[in-house]
Amino acid sequence: MIDQRFQRRGIGRAAMLQVIEHVRRNGRFSSLLLSYVPGPGSPEGFYRSLGFRPNGRMDGQEVVMELPLTDASSP
Repeated sequence: MIDQRFQRRGIGRAAMLQVIEHVRRNGRFSSLLLSYVPGPGSPEGFYRSLGFRPNGRMDGQEVVMELPLTDASSP
């Protein structure tokens, strides 16, 4: 989560790409999950741009998204 004053500068993307690569390199997991609250201002588009897709599950009111880590074409 990046403070609103510093959004749209690539900081969140750079951080998420590092997390994705770290978890992928670890080799212990087949996918990475996250969730978000849908609605205005949600990060859905950002997560989709990183390759996350809804997996059909909900965590309370949050949409769960998944990124397969075994697909080398993902970010």
